Parts: sequence; structure tokens; C-alpha cells
Amino acid sequence: SPRTRILSAAYALNAENLDGKDSSSFLDTSATPQTKLGGLFVNGAGASAGISAAGSIAGVIGQTQTASAIGYLAVEGGLGIGVQGIGGTAGGAFSNGLSNAQAYVAGGSGINPNWGIEASGSYDPAAGTGGGGYFTDSAYSGYAKVGHENYGIQGFGSTSGGYFNRPGGAGVANVGTFGYGINAHGSYDFGGAGGYFQDDTYGASARVGYGGTGIYAAGPDIGGTFIDTNSGAYGNVGYDIYKIQGSGLVSFVQNHPNDAGKVVVYGAPEGPEAATYTRGTAKIANGEARIALDPTFALVTNPDIGLTAHVTPRGRSAVVYAESVTSSELIVKSDDPKSDGAVIDYLVYGLRIGFEQVAVIQPKQRESLIPSMATHRALLANQPELSQYTALSRFQAMRTRQGETPALNLSASQALHDAIGEFDPAIHASLMAPPSNPNAKKPEDVPVTTSGRVPSGPMSAPMPEVLPQRSVAPPSVEGDSAPPRRSRVELANVVPVSEQVEAGQVLVSAADGSGMNHLGDVASDRGVVGIVAGEPGQLYSGSAPLAQMGTLVTCQVDATFAPIARGDLLAASPTLGHAMKSPGGSPGTIVGKALESLESGTGTIKVLVMPR
Repeated sequence: SPRTRILSAAYALNAENLDGKDSSSFLDTSATPQTKLGGLFVNGAGASAGISAAGSIAGVIGQTQTASAIGYLAVEGGLGIGVQGIGGTAGGAFSNGLSNAQAYVAGGSGINPNWGIEASGSYDPAAGTGGGGYFTDSAYSGYAKVGHENYGIQGFGSTSGGYFNRPGGAGVANVGTFGYGINAHGSYDFGGAGGYFQDDTYGASARVGYGGTGIYAAGPDIGGTFIDTNSGAYGNVGYDIYKIQGSGLVSFVQNHPNDAGKVVVYGAPEGPEAATYTRGTAKIANGEARIALDPTFALVTNPDIGLTAHVTPRGRSAVVYAESVTSSELIVKSDDPKSDGAVIDYLVYGLRIGFEQVAVIQPKQRESLIPSMATHRALLANQPELSQYTALSRFQAMRTRQGETPALNLSASQALHDAIGEFDPAIHASLMAPPSNPNAKKPEDVPVTTSGRVPSGPMSAPMPEVLPQRSVAPPSVEGDSAPPRRSRVELANVVPVSEQVEAGQVLVSAADGSGMNHLGDVASDRGVVGIVAGEPGQLYSGSAPLAQMGTLVTCQVDATFAPIARGDLLAASPTLGHAMKSPGGSPGTIVGKALESLESGTGTIKVLVMPR
């Protein structure tokens, strides 16, 4: 038969149908764009995706025509990397099509090109979520929010909220760890301390745990101020010319030598001058006694003014007088020959050199009321046998021994007391607050630098459209019950608890030394740690905040054991989680002071937190 010439070309270029399938079902190897229907499997890869590929270096390699960005999927070579990207702006960029959340990996938005990860998001007050980043340990309880609301970093964990360490530099800090806001360690040998704090505006600074010193503080106004918010007593340390200046007594305390349950407290003498003194004993011989005073007395005493001498014969009557006194010598004489051989006691007072012009009356810098005597009145009411040791009782007893029968009139002293005023925490608590700076800037007035901050708005590089996705919450953390947001006061001291507790209940530490805490159920338990903070009815599990000392809280109390009156000291009671009137005010058992009364039964009252 006659031969027929046939012209052919590759099927992918001109075939319209093969095995019942049109050309769109096959790969076009030309430069012409093509839409491929169905999956594409390369190099024997599996059929679990739209495109499945395998290669010796990576499953897929893609790059721009200018090679400014390269991406690898399923990278081999022992690296075990799912996705590896290289780009002029960033290695990778991710965004959420339903929100403004976005992240750059190994790069940045253009403002910040050198970040490992740069992320931004938006906090949603209604949902209580959202921010720059959320990180969690899926095996343990630690998690952190970065760039969250108005906080740079918020960290949470069952051991501590944050841990910071400079390897080799002996600096370690745990933040928010059990009962401590900050638990820090440092080394004086490295020029450091446990902690360092400074006000950059005014120059005040404090080192905590500094060499052999607990607190080393310095300031242009005051080195340190310490306040008892219960009594109102305060002390300025390192203030002006004073080593200590304040509203309370300067005293010392020591154990009672005959009663193991008591101590002796002595107050220092106080006067309108900085006084020095020296004292001793001498004997009159040939009508005089030339007494060389303690040589150190002259080193600190003004030699020209303020010297006074007191001379008292001992053992028998003698006529003696001080003829002269200097800061180094006292001359005592007698014109009575019978006074020869008499023993005399002497006391010489002087003025401390350099302090002769200290003003006794000064302009008021802060309220300086008489400290509250409520605790002492309560002590004497509970233990009236101690009244005999007060100054008032001693002087009343002297009047009686001298036969002074008219009743002691204290109206003048009461008028002076009232003119000065006595501190009452229910009225004067606000006076104990740190002095405010009227020129202080508000947080909203302080501009936030854009250095290191992801700008708001869309990403600078266009991102592909994504399908709408359902919002996925961050992974849950075991034991995190997401309690309502608490105040700064309540978050100050958080302690672990072994049972569910309620705001206003009394906590005590576990006797087994485990570090856990539970509701008190023993009268006047010395393990009492405080009162649970929060709004009435608020419950906590796992951990609970303790109300700070000096704050007012609503406390659960039981007046079954004794009526509770305003001003009574409170301790743990046998009623679970309740406080009661302290039967003796023993140190180590007090949790607070009642600011309201309860005659009987159980209830809640306002309490000033004052553990002691």
C-alpha cells in the first residue's frame, strides 16, 4: 500500500486527549503557564498533600527571579529543618488574616532588620488575650507574655515568674518566686550586690545584700525612711545632720533575766541638745578632789560652753561643791574639815562639738504625731500586772509614798497630748504614704521609643491571602485557672496553698516545712502568715495573694471566743480560716488590728494588716 508520512510532537504540547484525560491533567514542561488539576508527586513522594516532593537537599526549593529570597521546605543534610528561609528583609514572615498579629523570623520590618524574631499583636481587653508573643513550656507550668498590654514581659510559673542569670558573673534573680517579689543573689567580689536600685532623676540609690552590709542606701535628701503603718512611728536614717530622726523612741531591748517570757525595753534620754557626759567616783583629801575626766570626753565636747557638774556625797554627810570644771578636769572642794575622806559621785555633762547651733524648732516636713499607743493599752488591759513598770505608775507610787493624797490631775498633760495628736491608722493611714512628686510624669505622658518596636499597621512586605481561620487560644497551663485580674497590692506577695482559699481568710504555714500554706485552725498559731487579699468571695487554688502590711482588708473573724472591739489585736482562731481576738498579744501570732467590732458569732470586719 502507499506509504503515509506522519508528523508528531510531544504529547504535552499538542495532545488533546490521552487515556480519556485532557492536557490539563499532565505537566507542561514548556515556559507556558499551566493550571494543574490533581496532586503532583515528585521523586516517589507520598500522596498526602497537593504537592509532595522529595530531594537529597530539600523537598522543595523556591526563589525569586532576583534571588533576593530563597525558601527551603523539608531540609535534609542532618539538619532536620521543616522550613528554612533566606531573604533580604527576613528569613520568614507570618501574619494572621483575621487580626494584625504578625511575626518576622531572622529579620524585621525594615526598621529592625537584625532581630532573631520580631513579632507584634494587639491586646484584646474583652478576651484578655493578645500581644507580641506567647511562650509556654508544654511539660511544665512556665509561660510568658511578651509585649502584652502595657507590659514588656509578663512571666508566670510555679517556681518563679522569671529567672535571670549572668553566667560567670555571680548575678542571679528570681522574680515572683513564692513569698518574694524578687529573690536575688550577687557577689561583692565581682563589684556587685544582691540588688541595686537607683532613681536616675534624683540620684538616690540602694544596694541590698552588699558585702557584709544588709542595706547600703544613699540619697541627696534621706538615706532611708522606715515607717510602722500601725503606730505611725517613723525613722529617717542618714537625714540632714541626724543619723536617726523620727517620731518614736530610741530604745534598746534585752531579755528579762528572771522571766523567760518577757523582755526589758529602755528608752534613751532625749533633750534640746546633743549632749555628752562622763561620770565616776572620787574622794575628798585635804579639802579637795582633783578629778581627771575620761580623756575621750574632751575629744568630743565643746570646751567653752555647756559644761555642768553634779556632785553627790556617798555614805555620809559632807559639804562639797564644784569649784571648776573643764572638758578634761573637775575640781571639787570642801571648806568643812569633817568632809575629808568623804566619797563623792560626780556627773559632768557637755555639748557635743559641732552641734551647738542645731535648731530645736524647725519647719514641718511631714506629720509627726505621737505614735499610736493602742498596742500598749491593749497589752496593759490583757496583762494589768505590767502597769507597775510604766512611768505613770512609778510616779504615782512616789506621790503615795510621800503622802500626797490629792488625786493626780492630768488635764494639762492631756491637753498637750491632744494638741500634738496621736496617730490613728483608721484616720491617718494616708499620712504614711511616700511623699508624692507633684511634677512626676504620667505613663501616658512618656513617649515610647520606636527603637526595637514593631510598628503598627500592615507588614511592609505584601503577604499572600489566607483563608479565614478559627481563633485558637494559647495552650492551657496545668493549674492555671485564669483568675480575674488582681490589683497591684494583691499581686505583691503570692504564696502557694494546699487547698482552695477565699479572700479574707487567715493563712498559716504548713508545719512539715514543705513551704505550702493552708487555712488556720489553731488558736494563736505562730505559723500565721497573713490574710488572703482580694474581693470578698474571690477564690484561689494553687496559690493566693497575701494582703500587704498596712493595707485595709475585709477579714473573716469569729467572736465566739471573745467579743471583738475596735482596736483589738487579732490572731488565728480554731475556726477554719477565721481570726479572733488575741488573748495575749504574743509576738509572732498577730495578723492584724480590728477596725470594726463584732459582739458574737462569725462575720467579716475591716482589719488593718499588721503581722507581728
